[in-house]
Amino acid sequence: MKRNNFSLIKKIILTDFVFGESIFKIPKFFLKKNKRYKIIKINEKKINFKKVEIYWGTRINDNLLKKLTNLKWLHFGSSGTDKVQYELVKKKKLIVTNSSGINSNSVSNLILAYLLDTEKKLLIKYCNKNKTRRTYENHFKYAKDLESQNILILGFGNITKNLIKKLDKLNVKYQIFSKRNLKRKNVINERKLYKNLNKYDTIINLLKLNNNNLNFISNSFLKKVKNNINLIFTGRIQTVDLNSLYNFLKTNQNSFAYIDAETKGNEVALLKKINLLKNSYITPHIGGYFKNYWKYQSKLFNKNLSLYKNNKELINNVVVNKNNFL
Repeated sequence: MKRNNFSLIKKIILTDFVFGESIFKIPKFFLKKNKRYKIIKINEKKINFKKVEIYWGTRINDNLLKKLTNLKWLHFGSSGTDKVQYELVKKKKLIVTNSSGINSNSVSNLILAYLLDTEKKLLIKYCNKNKTRRTYENHFKYAKDLESQNILILGFGNITKNLIKKLDKLNVKYQIFSKRNLKRKNVINERKLYKNLNKYDTIINLLKLNNNNLNFISNSFLKKVKNNINLIFTGRIQTVDLNSLYNFLKTNQNSFAYIDAETKGNEVALLKKINLLKNSYITPHIGGYFKNYWKYQSKLFNKNLSLYKNNKELINNVVVNKNNFL
């Protein structure tokens, strides 16, 4: 794709990050060295969308993307690229990059914390104010040590790869459901998945969101699992049918759900409803955030910015196909 001459035209980068004071941490970092850039926030009143060449953030949607008629490069501040339609991205012939790999260790650490809690259920105290010694004793009637659990991981991305390195060191048994990588050790296909769902003690959902995975964890899926299952959901919450999850947790009090999800959007009401149950624990999408988050984001974006200026292939380049978009 031919890009404009950087020596003549000032570049417009539109950013939508809304993490309070952090909104301009990356722009300030590279603006000192790259004076031919102008950064504008998505909520500014007067935006000439036709001049925007680079978009950096996570709040992109189809309506906004249609306004960016001169957009050349779309960068996601997350690993997911499921906010926009595949056909629209394809039509615009965009360069698309994401932040894959930056938060893999952070998310896998959160999952590991949840896995450790499946044994002792320390988080019950946040969900049940009337907890007693008997509360824990009742739990131990059906609880398993982490090393003796059968664990299922849905999805085989960077977070899963990071997580299984830790599980291997702890001698924890696991299987991975993936529609690819079927020749790898411990990977199962869809037929084996549904055949063996009732054998797992803990299920970890790390599925990417696309049309094939929307509401993947459905009522029919939950009907096949144990009635004392541990569910860890740190992937896209849209891959879970929240109505079915609520009914399942309400009916199966010995099951427990750990959910790390955005507290905005269409799912908020259902998440609040689930959060009222004593056998659920919800965090506000904290898995991917860690102390050096902005340092790694800055490093990635600035490296890609240099590559972009020199018409070279970018890091974390996303293949534009139906599997990566809605």
